[in-house]
Amino acid sequence: MDNLVKVRLTTPQMRLIENIVAIPDELEKSIKQAAKKADGAIREIPYEALDQLAGWLAAEANYEENARRRRSLDLLYDEVQTALWEFDDRRIARGEPIPLAASEFIPLAKPAKTAKRAKPAKKAKPARPRGGKTTRRRG
Repeated sequence: MDNLVKVRLTTPQMRLIENIVAIPDELEKSIKQAAKKADGAIREIPYEALDQLAGWLAAEANYEENARRRRSLDLLYDEVQTALWEFDDRRIARGEPIPLAASEFIPLAKPAKTAKRAKPAKKAKPARPRGGKTTRRRG
């Protein structure tokens, strides 16, 4: 497959990925399949899956209270993001288009209709004195 990104993931890093609670099942399956086919620490993971993984790693690190685990997640995120950037750089150097992440294909909701702008208010006429009589004294 053309959109496979080579990334170096060690066994402890793979365990860290498996311990992310909120990771979608499809993403976990694609990463585990890549791990089964891998020779050593180099894994070939589809671009879209790796891009999603980077987002999940960042989210998990942001909410992690344990400083040691947060540091491990940050290092793993850096490794994944570097692999994505290098892949993009190689594609650009060859003049090929950069693959879009799956999230970029999700149709966005139509923007809500905005209310029409209100016309500027006309200048108010001066108030007439009540009672029908003028208050001016004649003299």
